[in-house]
Amino acid sequence: MQRMPIILAVLLVLAGSGPAVMAQVETPVPALSATATADLVGVTPLPLTGARRAAFGGYVADAINRFGVPGASVAVVQAAQVVYAQGFGVKALGGADPVTADTLMLIGSVTKSMTSTMATTVSTMAGSPGTRRWSSCCQDSPSPTRS
Repeated sequence: MQRMPIILAVLLVLAGSGPAVMAQVETPVPALSATATADLVGVTPLPLTGARRAAFGGYVADAINRFGVPGASVAVVQAAQVVYAQGFGVKALGGADPVTADTLMLIGSVTKSMTSTMATTVSTMAGSPGTRRWSSCCQDSPSPTRS
């Protein structure tokens, strides 16, 4: 059970901080307000190669050290293709077995909160924010589309 908070911390750090922007945007963009979100529809991702790949790997390595996480397995998918898969650190605190891209991790019940966050985000993108309720069935949601 001690692994779940550690893995959650890594997921939150990786999902919500600068390198995603660094890996995505080369030109300055206007700052977003606290309530605004970036619309990346139609934005072609920059390739995760060379210096960008090295910076991303360095960021992950730094993040696991800052949060005291023994190790992490990270994958990046672009256009339905795995473009980056790398293990960092070790499988257990004080251990010597390295984490690889194929190391299986226990994530416990974290998937439930991640799924509900995703469902809420998708339902607000469906064209009519506020029309969904927590009692609504996700299968009844219209498919989010953009023109």
